Amino acid sequence: MRRLALVGLLLLLGVAPGAAQVMPGFPTSGIETYYLSGTARGVTADLCGAGNSEGVWFYVIAGKVYVTTTGSGTPGASDVTLNAGDSLYVRPANKLRIVDNGTPASARAQCLQ
Repeated sequence: MRRLALVGLLLLLGVAPGAAQVMPGFPTSGIETYYLSGTARGVTADLCGAGNSEGVWFYVIAGKVYVTTTGSGTPGASDVTLNAGDSLYVRPANKLRIVDNGTPASARAQCLQ
């Protein structure tokens, strides 16, 4: 019954049921916006739990970014590339490293438990 109600709601909102994404967990108050221009960054210390051990949903607002999930180094063109509107879930959050692709970009991180 719940599933049918969810499908109905998605159809009312104009979202195809196959296109809906279910995030693994629920949002916390940990949210951060990044304005990137040349320096690799990670999630602020302890934003997503002690040692950033919880998950983070990362999405690009504008521009293009390179992402690595190794926890160190500077991402480059050989790593994951995300464009505006793209998102990625990483757990633990301390593994996320991001940098713009040479032009300024903005992105947001939302912690999930």
